Amino acid sequence: MTDASLPCVFARSQFLGSLLTPALLAGALAWALTSYAEAEVAQAAKRTVPQGFFGATSGKPMTRFDFDLAREFGVMASNGVESTRTGFFWSDLQPYATMADVPAAEAAKFRAVAGVPTDFSFTDRFVTAAAQHAIEVLPVVVTTPAWARRDPLRGNSAPTGTANYARFVGALVDRYGPNGSLWREQPGLRRVPVRDWQIWNEPDHDYYWHEQPFQRDYVRLLRAARTTIKRKDPGAKIVLAGLAGRSWDVLGRIYAAGGRGKFDAVAIHPYTLRVSNVMRIMEFVQAALKRNRDAARPVWITELSWPAAKGKVTNSYGFEATEAGAAANLRAVYPKLVARRGELGIARVYWENWISDDRDPNLSWDWAGLRQYRAAGSRDKPALAALRAIARHYEGCAKSTVATRCR
Repeated sequence: MTDASLPCVFARSQFLGSLLTPALLAGALAWALTSYAEAEVAQAAKRTVPQGFFGATSGKPMTRFDFDLAREFGVMASNGVESTRTGFFWSDLQPYATMADVPAAEAAKFRAVAGVPTDFSFTDRFVTAAAQHAIEVLPVVVTTPAWARRDPLRGNSAPTGTANYARFVGALVDRYGPNGSLWREQPGLRRVPVRDWQIWNEPDHDYYWHEQPFQRDYVRLLRAARTTIKRKDPGAKIVLAGLAGRSWDVLGRIYAAGGRGKFDAVAIHPYTLRVSNVMRIMEFVQAALKRNRDAARPVWITELSWPAAKGKVTNSYGFEATEAGAAANLRAVYPKLVARRGELGIARVYWENWISDDRDPNLSWDWAGLRQYRAAGSRDKPALAALRAIARHYEGCAKSTVATRCR
């Protein structure tokens, strides 16, 4: 109901007034105003994006064991973020091949999972804290432990074969999926099981996958991981590794290597200086999907950012911004992505990242957070206010003159 319809409400009440007593007239007016208020709230509360559309990658401070995750997820939820993406680092969770390899001083941290010592301490904390605030978790399952690498001396070396990685992701589903042991061990915890699994990150980049070209071996790994995850949770979604740079060309290489049908969502990292080029990248990606007869495949933007590192770092990627510039770009790009999400298949967008330290002069990503971590109290940056306003609007909890429906 718009303001223009308000006179009609009073006109109807005036007509009723000629027939009603003063007491009944007062009741009629109250009913009319209540009806108007309820209609306005319903209009303000109309949601226009799917659950989890507004997400954020966690950020380095959130990986520390002394960080207050529960409090931070509360801040995240209050700002409209409904999903978070974080690394589940295989090399950290299973650094040893057998229990006999575990040093005695570390033995208490590990449990044997299919014979492999596994340390769930960080991932348990993260998933538990997110669940307390109904935030969905998208794990990026990445980095190979030395015992499972092709080259044990290279931290960025790809896995040897597929069996060890598939067994590991299966253990993660057994722990955090719908029937996961974490939920049984904490019966009072709100259940927000992990249903989405991202298989690796930017494998076309040497930083994450040393052995190039990557596509045939990556598709084999993707296939094995998918088979294991779907067997344990048929409703799970397999998210392709995030693709940056000329992502549409890399996507074509994955299809050519037999990737079609091995993932449920494409993942893109459209880093660029101009907002208009983000949209061009997404158009190119959609064209690549059509060429490979897969246009209905959902697209997740699992990283999007303009790090607020302009003038603060020695090595620039070319798309750094000031804090004000990052906020302006955020305000400009999200409405465009929402407006064209049906046309371009955009199902989720994760800002890179939620919180950062803002101090490394050699790393732009250390300045990318919506918040800056400070031990004495973290600071909101201008981009956070921009995201909050946009997320609340599209999630249907924007303020009206009558009521506010926000978390």
